[in-house]
Amino acid sequence: MKLKLKVHPLFVLYGAYAAVCGRLFSFLSVTAVALLHECGHSLYAASVGYRLDRICLMPYGAVVSGEPQTLRKREEILLCLAGPFTNALTVLFFVSLWWFFPDAYAYTDTAVYASAFVGVSNLLPAYPLDGGRVLFCLTGSRKVCLVCSVLVALGCAALSFPTGNVSFLFFAGFILAGCFGGGGEYRKINFSV
Repeated sequence: MKLKLKVHPLFVLYGAYAAVCGRLFSFLSVTAVALLHECGHSLYAASVGYRLDRICLMPYGAVVSGEPQTLRKREEILLCLAGPFTNALTVLFFVSLWWFFPDAYAYTDTAVYASAFVGVSNLLPAYPLDGGRVLFCLTGSRKVCLVCSVLVALGCAALSFPTGNVSFLFFAGFILAGCFGGGGEYRKINFSV
């Protein structure tokens, strides 16, 4: 399977912002982890006969998409969980590496924290994150998903003020754009980090 990569202009702008703030290495680490996360979705999709073959790098992470297809509920839930599962495997790999090579910690700690962050944050019950998609699969209710998404977005926005971290505002904006944008098509195959 061949993946096509696209870069959103805001991704470049956010990367420049990260570089100016001295966070370029963290930005690149999270980008690599997000790509790995999306590859997890794509590999699982291929294993059950579906195609997710386009990845777009966005300022908040990445999005993998493919041709619109109808999935059974169980397949869709497993597809949603494939990305966070990939992140969990990445964390497990590096932590195991530390056991055998403790000096590797200094070079791999950022990858572990980024993988843990991407995996856990994607399990939040906010659409279009993986947790929000699972919530929709389980409840079938657009209203429940909207309420949860707005609450998570407000929580993220609130976190940006005491910490001064603008990334929480970007993340809140992403959640709001995802749950109110796209014509409300909750079952479209398009997975985000």
